[in-house]
Amino acid sequence: MLRSLSLSLAVAGVLLAQDASAQLVVYRGSPTCATNVTPGSIPINGGPTQVLVCYDDPGGGAPTTGQECVGGTADEVCGVDVEIRATGGVTITSYTPPQGSDYVFSQTPTLIKVNGGNPLTGESVPMALGIVTVSATAAGNLEVIGKHWVDSLLALQNIGPNALATAAVGADLDGDGIDDATDRCPTLANAGVDTDGDGVDNVCDTCTNQANAPIAVGTPVAANRTLVSRQFDDDADGRGNRCDFDYNQAGLTIAVGDFNDMKFSLLPTAGLVTQNTCGATAGEGGTGASQRCGKFDHDGAGLAVSIADFNIAKAAFQAGGLINTNFPKCPACNSPWSRPIGDAGGAPVPGRVVCESAVAPTPCQY
Repeated sequence: MLRSLSLSLAVAGVLLAQDASAQLVVYRGSPTCATNVTPGSIPINGGPTQVLVCYDDPGGGAPTTGQECVGGTADEVCGVDVEIRATGGVTITSYTPPQGSDYVFSQTPTLIKVNGGNPLTGESVPMALGIVTVSATAAGNLEVIGKHWVDSLLALQNIGPNALATAAVGADLDGDGIDDATDRCPTLANAGVDTDGDGVDNVCDTCTNQANAPIAVGTPVAANRTLVSRQFDDDADGRGNRCDFDYNQAGLTIAVGDFNDMKFSLLPTAGLVTQNTCGATAGEGGTGASQRCGKFDHDGAGLAVSIADFNIAKAAFQAGGLINTNFPKCPACNSPWSRPIGDAGGAPVPGRVVCESAVAPTPCQY
């Protein structure tokens, strides 16, 4: 124990019988502790959150101001010994007892121990235990884990567990208020703009002017394919397949070499998107070696590079588009969506490109 009250707690526990009708509830209170409100919400990566912690003894009688704890019968708490724990990604940053209180406490990033109260006259309840400030980087809880208290009959009572506040079920790495489980841009705060209306915010849309709808969670994806922002991006360069015609990664415009690479992906037979046999050789007039067929799948439909994909590429080539102007890259690769679907724990699979996120402003790492 942390103060002289500890002796009172120990003696009470030995000498006096348990009063089963009494109970102490430690809870997250309203601003005046008059109400036990529902557990609070701790935003993940959203800054510090303050939780007002209170206690009450709903099992006792009406409080009598000044009733002495020795032999008293009123609803008064003569001493508390409380532990508050942070679990998961929740961290305790500070604890502030009520002004003028006689609480003594110890604090670590995961546990607060509070011991105090008036063992002579008692404390009328409800009563503030203090303010706990927490932050969260992942799911977790702030909760009371028990210990005990002394009631007005000097009987030692137990404190039941109770959740005070809970961090979101999923992480919110970019702190934009959207859970990573549904955030298409989990490492970049959404701007709320989706120019092409494909369901991916512009800040990480791999094609901001051409709709390339994201692949739904749980949808099987071929083992030789790569997603960035859950959109097909088989060379993992930040441009989605729908608007990426720079197959050989050379120059600032879509050039003849790129177009020849696309033509070769159709010859002599259409390449399956799961193969590494697409793209022109130097003898065919292109500059790329054998490339993954998936990068030529512009429409995202079917298992083969088709004439529809070819026509999309031809239109881009005929427009003579500047790659950096007409087909901008997604500014970052965004974990977890850039991980290959189906890999246990997100681990890479040999032969598959993995676009792994690096927290901004560090550039993407492939």
